[in-house]
Amino acid sequence: MVCRSTDFVAITEVLYDTPYNEDTAISPHNFGEFIELYNAHEEIADISGWTLQTLSPAQTFTFPAHTIIPPHSVIVVAYGDLYPYNQVSDEDSRQEGWTDFHDLYMIEPNTCLVIHQTALLLPNEDGTVLVLRDNKGVTRDSLVYGWLQNGDGMYAPNISVPDYSFCSAQRSSIEFDYQGISHFCIGCWSGYFASKAGETSPNSVGRLTDHFGGCNILSPASSANGQNYIQRITPLVALSAIDTASILRNPSLAQVQRDYYDAMYRPYLNVVYHNTPEQHNTATLTEYDCYNRPTCQWLPIAVEMSCLTPATFKGNATQFFSDDSKPYIETLYSTATWGNGSLYNEPVGVRQAGKDMGSRMQALSSRSNRHGEVRRFGITATGALRCNGYYPDSALLVQQVTDEDGKYHTTYTSQQGQAIMEQYGDNADTYYVYNLLGQLSFVLPPLAADALSDGAYSDTAEVLRQHAYVYRYDERGNLIYKRLPGCEPILMVYDKTNCLVLSQDGNQRARGTYWTSYKYDYLRRLIYTAEVNTGSNDHQDKIDSFHNWYVIERFSTGSMNYPMTNTGYSRNFYHKQPTRLLTVNYYDNYDFLALLPDSIRTHFEYIPVSGTSRCSKTKGLLTGTRTYYLDGSGDYSSTVYYYDYRGREIERLSSNHLGGYDITKNTYNLSDNIVDTWTSQSAANGVQVAEYYHYTYDHANRLLTTTYTYNNEATVVLQSFSYDELGRVRKRAIHDAIDSICFAYNIRNQLTQIRSTGYTQNYYYTTDCPQDEYHTMRACYNGNIAATTWTYDDQTNGYTYYYDPSNRLSSTYSILNGQFGDYFYTESYRYDKHGNITQLDRWDNRDAMNSLHLSYQGNQLREVTDNGYGPTVYDSKCYHDANDSGEDFAYDANGNIRYDKDRGIAAIRYNLFNLPDTIQFSNGNQIIHTYDAAGNRLRTSYYTRKVTTIVPLGNTLPVGTTANYYTTHDIFHCNCVYHVPSVTSTDYAIEFVHNSEGYIRYLTRAEHYHFYYIKDHLGNVRETYVHPAANYKECIQRMQYYPSGLPWNTNFVANEQPYKYGGKEFVEMHGLDEYDSHARWYYPALARTT
Repeated sequence: MVCRSTDFVAITEVLYDTPYNEDTAISPHNFGEFIELYNAHEEIADISGWTLQTLSPAQTFTFPAHTIIPPHSVIVVAYGDLYPYNQVSDEDSRQEGWTDFHDLYMIEPNTCLVIHQTALLLPNEDGTVLVLRDNKGVTRDSLVYGWLQNGDGMYAPNISVPDYSFCSAQRSSIEFDYQGISHFCIGCWSGYFASKAGETSPNSVGRLTDHFGGCNILSPASSANGQNYIQRITPLVALSAIDTASILRNPSLAQVQRDYYDAMYRPYLNVVYHNTPEQHNTATLTEYDCYNRPTCQWLPIAVEMSCLTPATFKGNATQFFSDDSKPYIETLYSTATWGNGSLYNEPVGVRQAGKDMGSRMQALSSRSNRHGEVRRFGITATGALRCNGYYPDSALLVQQVTDEDGKYHTTYTSQQGQAIMEQYGDNADTYYVYNLLGQLSFVLPPLAADALSDGAYSDTAEVLRQHAYVYRYDERGNLIYKRLPGCEPILMVYDKTNCLVLSQDGNQRARGTYWTSYKYDYLRRLIYTAEVNTGSNDHQDKIDSFHNWYVIERFSTGSMNYPMTNTGYSRNFYHKQPTRLLTVNYYDNYDFLALLPDSIRTHFEYIPVSGTSRCSKTKGLLTGTRTYYLDGSGDYSSTVYYYDYRGREIERLSSNHLGGYDITKNTYNLSDNIVDTWTSQSAANGVQVAEYYHYTYDHANRLLTTTYTYNNEATVVLQSFSYDELGRVRKRAIHDAIDSICFAYNIRNQLTQIRSTGYTQNYYYTTDCPQDEYHTMRACYNGNIAATTWTYDDQTNGYTYYYDPSNRLSSTYSILNGQFGDYFYTESYRYDKHGNITQLDRWDNRDAMNSLHLSYQGNQLREVTDNGYGPTVYDSKCYHDANDSGEDFAYDANGNIRYDKDRGIAAIRYNLFNLPDTIQFSNGNQIIHTYDAAGNRLRTSYYTRKVTTIVPLGNTLPVGTTANYYTTHDIFHCNCVYHVPSVTSTDYAIEFVHNSEGYIRYLTRAEHYHFYYIKDHLGNVRETYVHPAANYKECIQRMQYYPSGLPWNTNFVANEQPYKYGGKEFVEMHGLDEYDSHARWYYPALARTT
């Protein structure tokens, strides 16, 4: 619920002395006196439970339930004791000199609500204080009045005969802030006196509110309840001037955020105005203890008030989180002191929000180390690693974090602030070793530290080669040597400006004397990268050579001594050596376009974009690039970037490897959010893909809708978002609202449910899983998911998860069709101290499909032994242990897998970026990938041998012809996948066009349909649907996965489309069964990257 404060009610008149009270001898003499309240708002004001109080004497009148004031109307609280005169209607029952209230003050009947009370007398002494408070105790208005002139209040002198005068304080205008609090302004009040009704007087009381001139509701910028604050205004549209009041009345103009500070200059309240979808304010509160330490961080709430007191905020938070009594994060501190008496000021615990957390907290502790607890490593004069006993007592600061489930992480820090050792879970100790300059030289993972005894070790020692991370530096502190476990070192060289100019990894050394070269302009911006054959691998010689050189290139379209392949740059420093360009960058201007042939340059001319204009001042901006293909052809794609006056990219024009061109145009709003995107791709055979996206945002820059137009077809609303009052996505409607995906969260913003028409997934953390009837779900208070269930067509499946002391997933138990079982589709894992899986057990509907024992050399997997039943079906998704002799895997100098005997992979060859370009299978089949120098996969060719050919281990066959192979070729570009009939063909046929909710698939060159995904919290594709306008079944695929990402063998039409776990392409051809995760390939059968 939203805490509303739309009541703008104030005191507008106090009549505190009348001559009528002396007309009767009955005490107290207060008959006829009243207080008038005015509702200045457009809505009805409910003032039930509000109070009127005088401070001296202390008196209180409480408004009864259901007391309301209509918009722009008044209510009168009148004193009456013996005679409730508003209920007396006949003349005979009235006492002499009395009449009812309306007649007394000449008010038309039914125009003013009058409440009679006897609890509150209105004193007429000087300095009387009258206070109006709401039902939360917040002071809404106050007034000081009296007989005598008083600078702090109002006064009204009597005429000569007190018995014949009225004395009142009347308001001419009101000033409210956005909390509904009116602020006293002496200029807005006037003191009045008048003769007794019926007598001649120019100041007759007449009707109520005669002297009321209206009200002014001030913005928070004009009134902040006396608090200090810092205000930030972020315009959402172009404004000629900053008028806070206007902005707050129209939140689409700008976003206003304010940080309030208390009297001790501590930020205690943050308010973002009109930030929620319903345009309420978002507020957060920070509380402090008496030592100025933050103790409670309250969760954000939606309110209508602005500057809240802590008490008001807490009351509102209790209402907002009505189903949870703990909407705050609590930080606990020790009461201990240091030896000098100063307070121990570090936190000792943090309790997360939510009553379900109970007393559990993340415990924080600090102490000094004990002798024999931490081993002491150092560096010798020759750079060798030295182990020399243990740190003495109190040499290190020990800080331990124990999470809510009792799992701990301990850090040991030196007096210089360097982390010396980290410990996770079961004594898995990682050591960090520094040289005399404080530079990190060795990282010793747990198995390395366990294997080392006292003494000195060269970095070539086998235990360090297999387990340790090794770093070396030059005299300027530049990293020149980096070695990862099991890999050959990466060597680096720098110039005089400390810019990296050369690097070489182990595979480059294995191929010869190849280095990657980096060139810079005079502003030290990278202008091109290339691989160069330097003719030498002498690392120190190169360090010495470049030590005092400035590696600087300048662009020129004219002639130069050593031009670099028509790039406008030179080949200085290595002008005679063979060079392969990788990337080229251009800055500041578009002179480089002159280097392109006319036929290409015409495609790079700026195309005007509606709603924006190109800026010619591009100093400091990247204006063009070249990205070379890694197929040895020397071809490349060129890209030109155009910008607006704010340096935002408004147009990108590129050539592509399809023999065509790409166009991307953008428009933006003032907040730099993209509003429109036009994209166009073309290929050499004339195939074209044109897409248009239009985005709308709300007043807080949250995405509301994405509309999508493909090739001038009918526009669809691809996405439509709605949010809750905390700004979390509540619902996402897709494809013209054909389906909606709803989301639910707990108080800690953890996702608890995803629900669509055909799929529902629930997540459990601290609460029990309802399907877990016979086993105890181990609740997770540290944020881990304890269980999850998903439902397809009323069938519920799921997993409960168990974690080891290092928070690694150790085992799962499955729920199948609503029944809990130990061995349905479960996995369990055991790890070494490095996190490598040493045992993986996998069940397939109660069958022990895999029971894998994994053996390592360092971190490199060498052999897998399967004691499970191992299904022999070719396409079954599990691990197939096909090799029974020797090691299953070998690795190259960079740590990449060279072959895999169990999958029948004879050789894998990698490109410069350690991405596989050739996968050769032992039976002659091949998978050939082509990448560019940006790491983008451009093409994948699948070759299936017509006649099996045995390929020796470590060898690759030449790429075959169609006479020997069945071939399939997929071409990848941006969000599209094309198909060609042969490796040299340019007859591109579109297969997939991906968008943010699914894809368009071509069944023939002329027939295509829209498909969309339903995904879980990890982005795993769970269901794939076709747009119902197609003559096609609605749900075409339904996927379920093991925790490792391996698909279940019982999935519904699993091969319908290949994008699955994590939304990544699952390449199954020839039994590869890997996900293309772009930077690496992931093999789910072993839960390892390749």
